[in-house]
Amino acid sequence: MNQLQISCEKNAFTNVELRLAALGDERTAARFYLSTHSQLSSLYNMLSRLGPHEVTFVQQVRLDDELASAKWDLSRLRLVKLDLEGGELEALQGAQNLLDLPDPPAFLVELNTVARADGRSAVGEVRRMFQVRHFAEFLIEASRFYLRFSLPRLGTLPEDFFENLAVDALFVKPGSTSFQRVQPLFGK
Repeated sequence: MNQLQISCEKNAFTNVELRLAALGDERTAARFYLSTHSQLSSLYNMLSRLGPHEVTFVQQVRLDDELASAKWDLSRLRLVKLDLEGGELEALQGAQNLLDLPDPPAFLVELNTVARADGRSAVGEVRRMFQVRHFAEFLIEASRFYLRFSLPRLGTLPEDFFENLAVDALFVKPGSTSFQRVQPLFGK
């Protein structure tokens, strides 16, 4: 968080509120595996990938509770990005009110089957959370030079596609304001 705080200060961002907490499905103290490679830090013990790490405790919070306490105007929220090294399912379980808004934001979510022992089933649960709410799901391809939305939709990919991966997917509800804004990116 220090680097993010420094960046916000250097760039004079006044519309950013930093909170030192982990997203989850309940408010509790949680064990956090802090890697020397910060992008691999997680609530999940990924010893095979982490290398040197330390264990610390962090406050785990629910996204719905944090948004309510901040008194944000949720009608202005258009995108939620979750890249939590395996913790995406629990973060979404703590964001049920946000998912059920009449005009929900789009969700950019890492689908990560390698960060936790039950990764493949957790990815399936994440996808089902959006599917039962009739969100469309798209795979995102990123390279150094571009970002594009791939077709077909995730639901048409073979089941073995979800083996040992960490990819980003966009979940957006057709008819929502967020969908109208991103629809031109889909091509047709």
